[in-house]
Amino acid sequence: MLLRFAAILWGIFAVVNGNICRTAGEFCSQVNQFCFQQSTDQIEPSFQLPRVGKAGPQGIKGDRGHPAVVNYTAIEEKIEKKYREIEDRIDAKLSKYDAMLNEKVAKEEFKYELDKHLHHDCSEVSNEEAKTWNNNGGVVDIFPNINKYEVYCDISTDGNKWTVIQRRQDGSVDFNRNWADYVAGFGNRSGEFWLGLEAIRKLTQTANYVLKIELTDWAGQTRYAEYGSFALGSAETKYRLSVGGFSGTAGDSLSYHNKNKFSTADQDNDQHSSNCASVHGGGWWFNACDHSNLNGQYHVGGAYSGSENGVEWEKWPHNGQYSMKKTVMKLRPKI
Repeated sequence: MLLRFAAILWGIFAVVNGNICRTAGEFCSQVNQFCFQQSTDQIEPSFQLPRVGKAGPQGIKGDRGHPAVVNYTAIEEKIEKKYREIEDRIDAKLSKYDAMLNEKVAKEEFKYELDKHLHHDCSEVSNEEAKTWNNNGGVVDIFPNINKYEVYCDISTDGNKWTVIQRRQDGSVDFNRNWADYVAGFGNRSGEFWLGLEAIRKLTQTANYVLKIELTDWAGQTRYAEYGSFALGSAETKYRLSVGGFSGTAGDSLSYHNKNKFSTADQDNDQHSSNCASVHGGGWWFNACDHSNLNGQYHVGGAYSGSENGVEWEKWPHNGQYSMKKTVMKLRPKI
């Protein structure tokens, strides 16, 4: 009887104890879950604490522990260093540009002062300077666009001072020259000469120019052709001729050559199938081929036979082929 009663008590204890343990276990589980939640709320989202599995604590697959701490101070220092390097390069370039600008300004000021004292062409030669010459003119240095050239100034024609760019008078200078010679110029400024294509081009860049051509035949007669505009193109255009506005007594033998390139025997830039400079001699703005060529071969006496290569001006007619005794080409600024 006593044993049966003890068994009943033990059963009641076991049930009660089991319920207590179950209840305590559920409570502890809830406490653990709460603590885990609180702890994870304080950690960066990319980091999670190990999970608790059935077999005990288990880490997240691939977990490497705490994430690396970003060193923002080091990054900021690198950015500042790079910024200073770029700033230094910009300052260096600005200093260089300032120096270049100052140099350009200094050059412009120097050019301006120089321009006030140098002759661009013979028209700027003072009367006092001209008194040192004879009644015809003399040689002087001019500086078109600050480029120095020695020229002959003619002060004997119509009260103007002309810059002479070509003269033929006695056949003492060979005008059958190559391209380089015609670009650079040749001859004696006080005698026969060609000023040079580059010098003529630079001269005609400074202002609008009038061209006057004076012709003398072997009988001593003189005539002239004047053009209200005259200029040459750049070397890239082969010194293309721009001329117009004819007036005068010799007839217009130059307008036919307008807009044509300069040609020599070694630079065939004409409009003809043959080389006009090789046939007609010298160098000129040949079309196909010419109505004039004041740089042709000098034939004493005027009349000649054979190849038509003389000092030509077709609009002043003479019997047969005829070569002029004297030619002068000269420029002055258009008034």
